[in-house]
Amino acid sequence: MADFRYTLQRNVSKVQAPPSLTPDREAMERFLGMCHRRRYPNKTAIIRPGDSANILYYVIDGSLTVSSEDEEGRELILTYLNRGEFIGEMGIFVETPRREVMVRTRTPC
Repeated sequence: MADFRYTLQRNVSKVQAPPSLTPDREAMERFLGMCHRRRYPNKTAIIRPGDSANILYYVIDGSLTVSSEDEEGRELILTYLNRGEFIGEMGIFVETPRREVMVRTRTPC
């Protein structure tokens, strides 16, 4: 239990809120305590087009690429996501049953 608490506290210290929001430490501890933690190697697809849109991800560490394909099948980079950012929030706030983009790690996450 102590090891889990140390890991949780270490992860809470990495959390970066948007400038307009300043959640308190206790709220972030509760949030991270309800999360499942996963590690992904470099260049791993986390979300693919067609995947269910019912999971929210939070980037504790690392960098990801969000991309889509044009009509000719070429990859279009839409944005990069980094530590402290969410992935998949559109599936929670907008009624979308399936993902429309690819999210892949740029670095280990």
